[in-house]
Amino acid sequence: MMLLDSCFLIYVICITAFTPRAPHEGHPEYLNVFFHLDNLENSLILEDVFLMENQIPFKILMDLITSRYDNGEELVSKFLQISAWIKFDEQRHEDIKQQLKESPPLHLLEALRTVFVWDKTSASLEQLAQNYIDEQGNVDVLKHEKTFRSAKDLKAKGIHFRSSSRKSFKAINFKSFTFYGQLELPSSYVSNLLKVTFLNLIAYELCQNNPVDLTVISYVTFMKSLIVGPAHVKELREKRILLTSWTDEDVVRFYKDLDTFDFGGIDIYMYVKQKIQEHYDSKAKTWMAELFNTYFSSPWSIIAWVGAVFVLVLTVLQTYFTINPRSDSRQ
Repeated sequence: MMLLDSCFLIYVICITAFTPRAPHEGHPEYLNVFFHLDNLENSLILEDVFLMENQIPFKILMDLITSRYDNGEELVSKFLQISAWIKFDEQRHEDIKQQLKESPPLHLLEALRTVFVWDKTSASLEQLAQNYIDEQGNVDVLKHEKTFRSAKDLKAKGIHFRSSSRKSFKAINFKSFTFYGQLELPSSYVSNLLKVTFLNLIAYELCQNNPVDLTVISYVTFMKSLIVGPAHVKELREKRILLTSWTDEDVVRFYKDLDTFDFGGIDIYMYVKQKIQEHYDSKAKTWMAELFNTYFSSPWSIIAWVGAVFVLVLTVLQTYFTINPRSDSRQ
């Protein structure tokens, strides 16, 4: 049964990796299978592939696919990036292949998780998170608890959103400037496949003695705190952080259905949240944000403000010359 499932999985990988624009020479049966399956069946197959109960040991899968194809590692890497809706990048493609080779995952679900969370600069983020843990290994919750609640709350305090050029879930970064802040978030495509993937990855990270950290749980929790209603989804969608064909209401429901079980473990974004909180608590920066949102939020408000200043200057000048007329005019 494991051999049969592995062979079918190899077919799915090849069908996904060899698109109609770049068919695999000598193997037209891949395209035949692809065209005989409708879109619904294709999506259901991919969802089934990443269920925890359907996982096959990654070593067995790789032994079979590399014995059949010389570029088996490349096929698996490309399949994982397509499944994660990550735009193909040659350098990242090579990095993912190398990562899977150096640290072989237990199964395909963990391999997909590697694509989601792997990042060259992630080590520093995890080390910063460790700074908020005391000698007993506990987190000072009251000291580091955030008071902001949503994307609109952050925008009201002068914090703007930007899509990160890095594709990892660990690529969440915050920078505070004199008059505003900038929160970088990785782009993600919201779909039914992502929902199934998230639910299984959350379950996998919560497994006893699991070999991975809690990046996916931390990411989902962070996004759930930003997304409270449709207006918050719109804010992130317009910044190309949330990519989807769904309505904003459906995206809100999507994140509400992702249960992280209020897990209180190490949050890898603890440092980012603390930096946001420091900006959030700064009176000077928040006052400047309120001033900007009130008078400079649109071109029309800027024009109205400039016009008001211009009229005020003219009024002051007129008053001055009325009180102090020029000497030549008296003659």
